[in-house]
Amino acid sequence: QFAADVAAIAAHTLNPELPLPYLVLGDAGFVGPLGASVGRVGRSNQLKALLDVSEAYPPPAGQFNGVIQPNATEAEFIRQYVLANAERERATRGARGYNQARVNDFMSALTRSDQLVSKRDIMKSGRKQLTFQEQIEVGVDALQYGLSRSVMLDGRTNWDTHANNHVQGDYFNDLFLALDSLASELAARPGAGTGSTLLDETVVVALSEMGRTPLVNGADGKDHWPVTSALLFGAGVAGQRVVGATDDFLL
Repeated sequence: QFAADVAAIAAHTLNPELPLPYLVLGDAGFVGPLGASVGRVGRSNQLKALLDVSEAYPPPAGQFNGVIQPNATEAEFIRQYVLANAERERATRGARGYNQARVNDFMSALTRSDQLVSKRDIMKSGRKQLTFQEQIEVGVDALQYGLSRSVMLDGRTNWDTHANNHVQGDYFNDLFLALDSLASELAARPGAGTGSTLLDETVVVALSEMGRTPLVNGADGKDHWPVTSALLFGAGVAGQRVVGATDDFLL
């Protein structure tokens, strides 16, 4: 809980001013102390519900059944009230150190939320878990329209095969088909540079936090192993080569 993954660090360091510097579309992203730079789209797509009142959950039975939607004048009054309270906190408790950083995060989030609302149609409709292909579409949109610097995708494949390890052959086929779809989607979108595509400007990293043992166990499966590998392609990556190696025992 105290460490952030490389995507969170890159987003927070390089583009903290973006609406969602690090967009987590899968089930797990490690953000550590960088939570202010991270947005998640979960099973019920809470982010979409925050941006669009029509996606909000209905109230419990027997309670108010309408949606309170302030008009423009009321919304501006609420915003000014919130800003005034934030400035009061800055003056009384947020002048330095950790408190100052948190108040600054909050103030920055207000501006970024305005940008998010203007691009809310990018987020898929809530009430469902995004498929890998839907994650690709949302993630590439977020990069193209300047919402995010880093995006985490998760195919939700059960790689933890302590038995029947042969099923990983099918898993790898699915993974590489998804990576091919991602590369094609990036190549089809214009980049920021003249004549470039998003694929020319994006680094794709396929990575696991652990590997599998070199030999199968008694259940024809493989157990946890501290040595792993990563696949990279895209901007600045000199391809068609392997960097590093292991011996026959994956050491």
